[in-house]
Amino acid sequence: MMVYVFKTSVTTQRLVNQLTPNINKICKNAKWNFDLEDCDNIFRMETIQPKDENLIPKIISFSYNFRF
Repeated sequence: MMVYVFKTSVTTQRLVNQLTPNINKICKNAKWNFDLEDCDNIFRMETIQPKDENLIPKIISFSYNFRF
């Protein structure tokens, strides 16, 4: 299992709702969530797929700041 954790600039549930279709499209068969109560507004994703080198750039390409 691979676990990815990103610090983000996503601060509201409304933004999460806007990002959900794109995240679901990119992160197929993955469990993910945002922790908006964390000071770093964490995006966490768990996947059983092998490490995908293209996944990180795709997530970072969102209009919001996603950083390791």
